[in-house]
Amino acid sequence: MTALFSAQQLPALILFGAVAHLAIGGMLWYVWRSRQTGPGFGFWVATELVIAGGYILLVLRGSVPALQAPLVLLGNALFLSNPLLYELGLRRFFPREQLGPAWVAPLLAGSFVLANLVALLAEAPPHLRFALMASASVCQLLWLLPQLLRVAGSSPYCRPLRIMALLLVIILVVQVLRTAQHLPLASQPGQIFEDPLLGLILLLTVLASIVRGNTDLILIHSRAELALRNAQAELEVRANIDSLSGLLNRHCFEARLQARLASSARQPFTLLLFDVDRFKLINDQCGHPAGDAVIRALGEGVRAVLREADLAGRLGGDEIAILLPACSLAQLPPVLARLRASVANCTARVHGPGITLSIGATDCKAGEDFAQLYHRADLAMYAAKEGGRNCACSLAGGSEAALRIAETHNEASGQNHSAEKAAGQYRAADSIPG
Repeated sequence: MTALFSAQQLPALILFGAVAHLAIGGMLWYVWRSRQTGPGFGFWVATELVIAGGYILLVLRGSVPALQAPLVLLGNALFLSNPLLYELGLRRFFPREQLGPAWVAPLLAGSFVLANLVALLAEAPPHLRFALMASASVCQLLWLLPQLLRVAGSSPYCRPLRIMALLLVIILVVQVLRTAQHLPLASQPGQIFEDPLLGLILLLTVLASIVRGNTDLILIHSRAELALRNAQAELEVRANIDSLSGLLNRHCFEARLQARLASSARQPFTLLLFDVDRFKLINDQCGHPAGDAVIRALGEGVRAVLREADLAGRLGGDEIAILLPACSLAQLPPVLARLRASVANCTARVHGPGITLSIGATDCKAGEDFAQLYHRADLAMYAAKEGGRNCACSLAGGSEAALRIAETHNEASGQNHSAEKAAGQYRAADSIPG
């Protein structure tokens, strides 16, 4: 087979390979020491530096004849350890991937190092030692490739890893050719620099190192980007979601309600406002942890009956608001029945039966904002409380007389209502059955 490089060019090419691997390893080492790279990246740094060390020993073996045998053994051990190091990096960087048994790669590397030691001590012919190293590379690549492809199946890491896997397949093919070339007993080269495929292997390993280094950097960038997106999502949840009830907080609820009203001006909307009857007694008699448990159960019960288009938020304390698109006041009774049943079922698990709701409802008119809707729903909710609690009242947007009566009564009594006064003062607020 015709050699790609002459025997005189190979030492310079090997030296170039050593410098290239050192440069790539040094760059990765800098990133590893100065950036957050994640577990396993240090093994990938070691992979490049180990290959560079193997090439340096390959150059030195001809310069120090007295140490040729130990240098050959050490250099081969370094070459045989780099697939093991890279696999260790994969296992640490992707701990959740279902890779093959962890003991296979160390067993392969250790077996071939031992076989190489035996070949040197037995003074085996050079071509047999070359065949041994080439076949060792073939076995290690055949094991490493499936592990790499398993990891490559997980987004967003698939493309760079698949490119690297393709390059490793090319190296595998060349190593198979080297093995086949060195196995015959006749007409074999006696020196390492007479190996016709050695130059091609050197170029391919440098190319693989460049691709591998870029892949390593892409992997840590992808992981950092994924972590950043997750952190942003978590911050958005914390900014918009009430941690106790799991519903929208007041600020987010108001903003989304206002946007919903602006984008769907012709669609009917109903706003529900309710709280837990005598919630203060729960806190006073059972303690605030019990009150928090009721709020959590209240949020769970509300979320269980929400439609995809509905909005629900905790406005403060035990006060909950729900915006119901495409729902009129006349359509509320079955909605309220489901809401009460769901809340009663959830709160009974943490506090026992007996939790009831006072609910106020109002419809939305064109051009209204949250403050106007909230004001009417709040009046209707107080009408429900004055009506004996555990009921629902509605106040339509056009019921100006009802608004005036309610407002006058609030100012005169300081919102300290009684059930008897509610029967007369809130007659304009319609009671909702169910």
